Amino acid sequence: MSRRIPGFLFALTFALLFCAAGALAQSPPPAPLGNPLRTESPAASPATPPTGGPTSESGLPTGRSDFSPLPTVLKPLIAAIDPEAPAPFHVSALKLDGVVTGDAVVFTVDIDVQINRQDSAYYDVPLRLSQGRIFEKKYDGPGKEGPAPATEGDDGLHWRFSGAGAHHLRLKMSVPIKRTGGTNSVALSLPQLPSFFDAQFRLTIRGKRILVRTPKETSISETVVHPDRTEVQGSVRGTRLEVNWSESAVDVPAISRVNTLMTLRHEADRLTLLGEQTVQRERTSVGEIFVRMPTAGQLLELASPHVRMHEPAPARPGWRRVVLQDAAPDRIDLRWSFDMPFPTAGGRVTVDGLEVAEARVQEGGVHLADFGTHLAIPRMSESPLIRRVDVANTRSAVPIVNAFEFVKQPFGLVLDIQKVQPRFSVRPAHWLLIREDEIQMESIFQIEVENGALSDLTVAWADARTEGWRIDTTSPGLLDLTPAEAETAFASGALPIRLRTPASSKVEVRLRFRRANPMGKDLHWTLPRISGGRPLPGFITVSGDDNVLPNVTPDPQATEDPHGGALLAAPAEFADLPRTTWRLAPRSDGVFKAAVSLKEREVDIGTTIGVSRQAGRGILVRQVLRYHVRFGRLQKIQVELPPGLAAQIPQGAEGAALSARLAGAPLETSRQGNQIQFRLPTPRIGEFEVALEYALPVETDAIHSVTVKVPILPSPDAAYSSVRCMLPDGEGLSIVDEDSKWEPIPTAPESTVWFSSKNPAEIPLRVTGSLRQESQRYSIETAFHHVTYDGTGASVTYSEFAFRDPPARIALTIPVNAEQTIFEWNDRPILESEGTLRTDPSLPGRFLIELGMAPAASGGRLRMIYRQPPAGKWRGGRMTSLRSVELPQFPPNVWINQSICELDLTRDDHLLQSPSAFRPEFSWRRQGAIWTRQPLQRYLDARSRYVTVDSFQGVDLRTFGYAYSGTGPVEQFSFTAMNRTLIVLIGAGLSLVLGFLFWRFPWTRNAQTFLIVAFLFSFLSLWLLEPIQVLLQPALLGAVLAVLASWIDTRTRPPEWPELSLPLPIPPAPVAVTPASLRDSRSHPSTPAPAMAATAHYQPAASHHDLGP
Repeated sequence: MSRRIPGFLFALTFALLFCAAGALAQSPPPAPLGNPLRTESPAASPATPPTGGPTSESGLPTGRSDFSPLPTVLKPLIAAIDPEAPAPFHVSALKLDGVVTGDAVVFTVDIDVQINRQDSAYYDVPLRLSQGRIFEKKYDGPGKEGPAPATEGDDGLHWRFSGAGAHHLRLKMSVPIKRTGGTNSVALSLPQLPSFFDAQFRLTIRGKRILVRTPKETSISETVVHPDRTEVQGSVRGTRLEVNWSESAVDVPAISRVNTLMTLRHEADRLTLLGEQTVQRERTSVGEIFVRMPTAGQLLELASPHVRMHEPAPARPGWRRVVLQDAAPDRIDLRWSFDMPFPTAGGRVTVDGLEVAEARVQEGGVHLADFGTHLAIPRMSESPLIRRVDVANTRSAVPIVNAFEFVKQPFGLVLDIQKVQPRFSVRPAHWLLIREDEIQMESIFQIEVENGALSDLTVAWADARTEGWRIDTTSPGLLDLTPAEAETAFASGALPIRLRTPASSKVEVRLRFRRANPMGKDLHWTLPRISGGRPLPGFITVSGDDNVLPNVTPDPQATEDPHGGALLAAPAEFADLPRTTWRLAPRSDGVFKAAVSLKEREVDIGTTIGVSRQAGRGILVRQVLRYHVRFGRLQKIQVELPPGLAAQIPQGAEGAALSARLAGAPLETSRQGNQIQFRLPTPRIGEFEVALEYALPVETDAIHSVTVKVPILPSPDAAYSSVRCMLPDGEGLSIVDEDSKWEPIPTAPESTVWFSSKNPAEIPLRVTGSLRQESQRYSIETAFHHVTYDGTGASVTYSEFAFRDPPARIALTIPVNAEQTIFEWNDRPILESEGTLRTDPSLPGRFLIELGMAPAASGGRLRMIYRQPPAGKWRGGRMTSLRSVELPQFPPNVWINQSICELDLTRDDHLLQSPSAFRPEFSWRRQGAIWTRQPLQRYLDARSRYVTVDSFQGVDLRTFGYAYSGTGPVEQFSFTAMNRTLIVLIGAGLSLVLGFLFWRFPWTRNAQTFLIVAFLFSFLSLWLLEPIQVLLQPALLGAVLAVLASWIDTRTRPPEWPELSLPLPIPPAPVAVTPASLRDSRSHPSTPAPAMAATAHYQPAASHHDLGP
């Protein structure tokens, strides 16, 4: 974007310059402008209501001709636009009380209307009620009311109300009754009520044998039968009341309809019958009902919010009296739960009951759930009033396998219960562990039931007793057998297993077996299997104890499967043991043999010693022991203390002086003489590491060096196969190899590594105190620098470095002339008095920061701030300056991933040329009519990650700040700044000079000159792009000044009239015309005629009205 700005401003600047030069060449001044047009306001038409004077009752003005706002009219309009304002009005309540009289129903309609606006406007409320004829009206409210005039398209009666508050209107009306085939019906349209508001109604009908029906929008809450009338009460959800009734020739039953749904489920050795029943009462005066219980069922629970109590009916054996609540509705919901015996060996079960006495219609259904191990066969010929229905067309909360329905009581469904033989498949997995004195096998049978339900299994193993196997009576699969029963059944070769709950999908059975291991003899064993199931390919995994090496000869039909063991969940005993897995054929005999040999424990130990410096404490030694243990397990770690080190550790202080950790967890320490023992949490085998740490005091200063013998702690378990020493960079540590026992590894990527295969007892270490020999190797994530200049030329540099893996010490160099230097590490001051900051008088500007042993992944931030005086003698009036900035420097091997630098100049200085070592993080953006350099948004979003100090986070870079970024370490850079006055002077002056050149020399005012100048500027922008961008806007100002100067010159210069040259008429000389001459002219047409006219110069007189004779 920044490269497109120069081209645009080039074109605009020189176009203005050409316009200025062209304006100078125009002679006559522009004609004077005429008078501006006058726009008159149109007269107020009679249809436009004037405002400002007296108003009418409706709030409209009546007196003035000019227009002004109408507060009275606009208030309801403004309120209507507000989406959060309430509605202007709403019908808050509607009650209807009707009495059937002759061929009509006389309704008393009570309507409550709420007006929500504080004004005197009339609101038109649609009441509808179009089917009735009103003969009486009564009103009570805070304002005025009245019927609205009827208009075409109305949906009924409209009523107008005025005045905020509650308005109550009572209307008495007559609504005709419609009779169709013995059924009477009345319908009435109702006003719209707010959501969740229902209209209430009561209808009184003469007679006591009345059957009432309503649509779904109308619900009946109570029906009261009197000796001479029937009262029906209910509510209407909607805008239409419709009630149908008829008179029955017989007495209306107390209960009109009963819907019953029974669900029969099998649970363990019992049957559970659930009944969901809905009872519809015709008269709410019925306070109790009688229900017949199932023949074979025992009542467990009756749940219903409408039941007050229930008890057996004394006069009706097998029936139950249910007493209802006083406020119970017409529809009663009952939920029954019964327990029924289950014929495990087979038999018959009858489902019946839940018949309600004196009910007119009783219908429902019976659902059968899956019985698992048994099959329920319905006997339809013995089941009266029952027919089968499709399961897909039924709805049930539980999965069902059969569905039936009945349309009358008493019904009975007879079921024949038969046991189903299950079909299942078995996939075995055997885990065999050979110990020195015992063999253990855990058999896992994964069973998948394909049909029916599985409750009993038999494990067959004919040769188990002969081979010496014993059943482990604590096996999870033997929960229902006593130890004596399990051993007796196992000795017979058929072990019965009973599942806790019948399984119809998947189940797993685990058994453990043991036998003695006769060392010195070959082993021979077979495998158990489950009878009755379809065998699937299985696995056997054989493993030996730590010191046992088995040589297995597998079954001829078994194939080794290296990946088969990964698919199985190994028991805890096989967690860290080597093992071999074979795949078993489905019907193989499973005969295996093995020869067992014992091995002595082998221990191989390698050690790595890491040495680092500690501030004020000498050096820290970290010795890591790498163990590789085979054919046995270690229960403790042992090391020997050299006499010199043992003398420095008091008795009983071993845990504080020498620490040991296994996978980060500390180990328990004990001492016996010069031997230290560390107990392992669990016996270990294989490869593992133990880290030992202790401090070794060393006396040194910042200049001198000292040689220290660092002891290597030997292990009595085995001699070290290899010894390595790791020395971190930048710590002033090196090995003095006088005996040629140590060899450096120059290709080590992280630090200096020395190697020895001669099992040395100590490390000859030289500790250097001089800061000159500090060489470090690490990386810094981000380096942030903020350089602020003041009017004297001095600068203040704030730097912040983000470390991911900080070293123990940090060496750096700042400018020699730096003053007032302050260091911080993670918000903690670094002071020379505390020993965390070291300097060398022979190296000015060189600092060494002691951080100690920081965790590798802890991270940290180093902050510093210092002031630099102006370089040389600073002249405050200097217009331009080339400035050089020196930043903190780290050792050569330290890499910085990203460097950020911000320049904060004074108010009168602007950046003319950016430093070449960075990439700018700003771009030119327009603010009004001026283009300025603004930081990029992505840089502003990421800036909080670079700087964490509040005072520098709040720096506004949009005024006189410039941000840059780069990759790698940047130690020094230069930039050029220029005073704002000089920028305006150079840019505007250049444009003025070019403009006056174009004006002075007319031959330059052409397109070729414009192209040459534009080419020169474009060519220079290849090297001086940023200075040209800075000078463009002042140049544009100069162009505007040139145009303004040309315009002023044209307006103030008097007009000049040009000199006119006109030919004067001269009468021709007389010429004789003869026929011969005519002939000659015809014969010589190309001969020119002689000139006969003379030219006269005409000078205009002072007066333009008369030229004279």
